[in-house]
Amino acid sequence: MEAQRSPLQRLSTNETWESGPSQSKRPRAQSKGNDRSSMSSSAHEPTATFVYPEDVAIPSRGVVKALYEEAISSKESNQHALSDAGLLSFEDVLLPAVAYQEEHALKALQARVQRDNPDAKPAIVACRKVMFDSIGAAVEAAKESRIARDQIDREREAVWQAEQEVKRVTAAAEQDRLAKVDRERHRRDLKKKLPRNQELWREVAYLMTELNKLHREERQWKDTEEDISQREIEMKALEEKKNSDSDEEPADTEIEISTDKITKIEQTVEDITLSAVRIEQALHVVSGIIIESDKVRKDLYRRYKTDFQFHRYPGVKNPKGILRALTQSQDQDEE
Repeated sequence: MEAQRSPLQRLSTNETWESGPSQSKRPRAQSKGNDRSSMSSSAHEPTATFVYPEDVAIPSRGVVKALYEEAISSKESNQHALSDAGLLSFEDVLLPAVAYQEEHALKALQARVQRDNPDAKPAIVACRKVMFDSIGAAVEAAKESRIARDQIDREREAVWQAEQEVKRVTAAAEQDRLAKVDRERHRRDLKKKLPRNQELWREVAYLMTELNKLHREERQWKDTEEDISQREIEMKALEEKKNSDSDEEPADTEIEISTDKITKIEQTVEDITLSAVRIEQALHVVSGIIIESDKVRKDLYRRYKTDFQFHRYPGVKNPKGILRALTQSQDQDEE
């Protein structure tokens, strides 16, 4: 498949030139012939001169339209990106249109010169080459400038996209944090504002406190029971020691000591009896409280299952709607 030609290559159909240095000014060309040897032989003839056309017309609408359609048909042209904005491509339409008008003017001049002065033809051909080279260089410069500008725009767009992504992630994290704070605050407010929940939690806290007190008293009574058992063991040891030493001491001393010991023993036994009665009463009270606590716990569980789970309620799977409905009903009751 033949490679796609540039607009300037499509304009030139008579001559094919290689790329050369660009010239931005319109030259005033002079030609003295093709062969210097022939010029030396005919030095008496006048030198052939011509003036570069200065009245080159502005590209017509038909030329611009033809170049525009040609550029649109090419997939590599940047005219596709400019058509929506109503603009023409500088490198694919405008510069080739100028080249077309310059070429048209030079061809007309070449036709007249070839008829009147054939020796000036090489100079006109050189002018056409310079014109094509200069406009071709301008096209390449415009293309390179556009590519560089597009690269800068893409890099700038990539940086902007990265900054926007960072901002989006940061905003999402901040939004999640604020939402979590709002949920926690709303949960605390509900605990404080809803009377039924407040009353139930107060009752549960009271029962837990009482249960801890009972556990503490039970430990104290166990410690007291162990202390009493230890004292009984000591008393038995003292009695055994007293019996063993009774044969060696006088009778008066033995009677006096025995009376004091008996009095202390009777007092201790009485204290133990009272302590046992108190322990029994306390254990009886603790048992009643434990039974009552079990009843309250079962009642709370039943009330939770029946009153707070909303059985057969259509919105049971929508906790936010339930809380909103409860809050509204409470506000209406207060009003």
